[in-house]
Amino acid sequence: MTSQTPSTYTAPVPIGTHLRDTPYIVFDIESTGGNPEKNSITEIFALKYHKGKVTDQFYSMVNPRRNIPPIVRRITGITNQMVRKAPLIEEVMPKVLEFIGNDILVSHNTVGDLKFIEYFAWKVSKKKVPNYFLCTHLLSEKLIPEAPQKSLSGLCEFLK
Repeated sequence: MTSQTPSTYTAPVPIGTHLRDTPYIVFDIESTGGNPEKNSITEIFALKYHKGKVTDQFYSMVNPRRNIPPIVRRITGITNQMVRKAPLIEEVMPKVLEFIGNDILVSHNTVGDLKFIEYFAWKVSKKKVPNYFLCTHLLSEKLIPEAPQKSLSGLCEFLK
């Protein structure tokens, strides 16, 4: 991945190409809190899709160099012991950037996860992340307004 500014970024596929014909990355991160300047990533998972099939995956726990707050441990199930011997973000982030390349990024509440990816991409590798992205939470607001809950579990239950 090159360090391009968004204004010089070249789209990975021509506008108008159907998503099913375009490689995209579905990803999720876990962290010690909501602000990347004060918190750290503890886990990154990503699946690369192309033509409707998983073609590659990336997974790593990350040592956050700090204790995981009790509420975060309860929500994520990630404990301090699980990340104690995990690689540091300086080792993991270059691999994440290589994995995502210029592909479209997809996640639920993308802005929250993407702010961590962007922050640590710049902090560790001095690279911007100009990838296009889709947020399944925002898409569900527009495409499934009748769903009572827009969380992933709420949408799974509603969509059966």
